[in-house]
Amino acid sequence: MKNLLLVLADTKEVKSKKHYHYTNAEIYHNFRFENFLNCITDGSIMFDIRIGVYNSGKNIGKTHDHGSGFRI
Repeated sequence: MKNLLLVLADTKEVKSKKHYHYTNAEIYHNFRFENFLNCITDGSIMFDIRIGVYNSGKNIGKTHDHGSGFRI
């Protein structure tokens, strides 16, 4: 990976639904993987597994996977 897009958003909940308002995006060119690993080591970037369980509706109790990501 040589380029990275970082997108920032404000969130709010309306009638039990989460809404996002994207406020900023930054593109990083010439990404250095070694620096990325250093940030993971020092804790400023964490790997996030986003798996949840439906707590209502027809799928109650079933899991859903929003994919993995990195949290800064």
